[in-house]
Amino acid sequence: MKKHLSCLLLLALTYSFSSLALAEKNSDNKEKIKRWPTATYMLGSDASFISVGLGGWQDEGKTFQNIYISHFEVEDTLKVNGVNLGKQEYSSTRLGVFADTFSYDDTPKKSPPVALSGGAFIYKNESEGPIDRYGIGVTMHLGHLLTPKTKAYLGADVMLEPFSTNWDANAFLEYDFQAGLTQRVTSFLDIMAIYRKGGSWDARTDSSHYSVALAGLRVAF
Repeated sequence: MKKHLSCLLLLALTYSFSSLALAEKNSDNKEKIKRWPTATYMLGSDASFISVGLGGWQDEGKTFQNIYISHFEVEDTLKVNGVNLGKQEYSSTRLGVFADTFSYDDTPKKSPPVALSGGAFIYKNESEGPIDRYGIGVTMHLGHLLTPKTKAYLGADVMLEPFSTNWDANAFLEYDFQAGLTQRVTSFLDIMAIYRKGGSWDARTDSSHYSVALAGLRVAF
């Protein structure tokens, strides 16, 4: 099981960087790559997320790319093997790259518009539970364009123990499952809503760190 998951992580890392490189290559053919400041801020119940970066919308507004630094923090119930251990604080600070696509084709008889997103990041995760480590993770989203400016998606952040600094946390797999909606309001402003469920898993331990909904804005030119 661990070997298969490690292979999946390597494949996801390869896909993430390839997607970003391909998007940049395609942008080169059409317009100068934008490297403007970007920012995202989201709030939820006892949770917040902030991200600042460098990048922007490429390919005539169809692809968002950036290099970012982000910080997510939440206070929620910690459950280990189904046992409620009360409120705990969890945080994740990251340095990463991310590519988000908004490509729409409404030609009749075409397949449903699918918009993939992906990225990779270096993280520092801390909690009052077993998680306290640095590592490398990936983000993978499968999206569907409801309209040219509205995107719904499902995805996950995956962080495996072999690619971290702590192999004794009983957390071989750390994850953050996500379901979200992004609405492009203007060429530089997006409204975003997301549900995040984070936890960790090992052969002996199954932990739930948080389950939270957030909403906010992304600014990118």
